[in-house]
Amino acid sequence: MQKRTSAEYAGKQLLFSILFSAGAGASVCAAALCLLAKLIVATQPSAWWAIPISIIAVMAGCFVSGYILARRMGQNGLFCGLCCGLFFFLIFLLAAMLSGSHEYTAFAAIKCVCYSLAGALGGYIGLLSSERSKRKAHTSRQ
Repeated sequence: MQKRTSAEYAGKQLLFSILFSAGAGASVCAAALCLLAKLIVATQPSAWWAIPISIIAVMAGCFVSGYILARRMGQNGLFCGLCCGLFFFLIFLLAAMLSGSHEYTAFAAIKCVCYSLAGALGGYIGLLSSERSKRKAHTSRQ
């Protein structure tokens, strides 16, 4: 039986962190979509409100995904969050293409920016909380 090298272990930890944060973000997105759908049914707003509400739900998922990934990584918070936002946008783009929409509109570009910014903000806040917990652990040792 071979021993794992530190590079293999680090690679598996990175993959687990990415998958875990994406799963958590998708779970938050699904929960937010369910809650907002219930809100739509209860208040009966115009159909126009469905699109911004769904964007807000996906942005919440991007934020949580970026937060968790940056907190687990402990570095490059903005980049981690940006990648999470772009991952969610690629899922949106793939779903749009599979449903038959093959055109890239300005509204899709706005969604890309919104998802990326929400993920980057989550990554930044996740990195700040990671640094704060490291600082607390360091001061409690002394």
